[in-house]
Amino acid sequence: MATAVRSKSITITASAGIVIDYIDCALNTILYLRGIYPASQYKTIQKYGLSIQMSTDPEVQHYLKNNLSQIKKWIIKDEFIRLCLVIKDAEGTEVENYEFRVQKKDDPNNRKEKRTIDAEIGAILRSIIVACQSHSRLDSNHQFIIKVYRTPNSPLPYNWTEHEHVDFEVVHALDFGELLTGLHQVNSREER
Repeated sequence: MATAVRSKSITITASAGIVIDYIDCALNTILYLRGIYPASQYKTIQKYGLSIQMSTDPEVQHYLKNNLSQIKKWIIKDEFIRLCLVIKDAEGTEVENYEFRVQKKDDPNNRKEKRTIDAEIGAILRSIIVACQSHSRLDSNHQFIIKVYRTPNSPLPYNWTEHEHVDFEVVHALDFGELLTGLHQVNSREER
């Protein structure tokens, strides 16, 4: 009788989905902990061994979903470089920058089971939570935008606008950790 062998193989689409889900949870966590929106506009979900706050604001959900669905397509095609969640003050000055850099890393020797990847995501999210909680809470006059950096040859969807690149003076940088799916590597950091 043949015994079934469980494969650790992960598809490029599944890997991109894991990366997007992690980034979605991280963005929502940052927005909640930095106080960009009132706590009443979040719901708690259990994921990665944590209680994660996810926005219930329809505009925020739509904005994140539109960005992340396009980014997933670029990740699958290896046309995505990084996403930056930029927090601006009332005058429009960038005060914080959270970066998620994604690289294709097809390493058959580093394939992991989903539960191992989930544990890594949980550890990185804990680092983000600790970092965000160590800062003074921002007032409601702050806003955020997402800046996406892609390869030069990747097409821009018709309803997207390009932001002018602004150099952000980094006084303090903190790496949150590295996520490896076996097909992608995500490095996450905060710059202030």
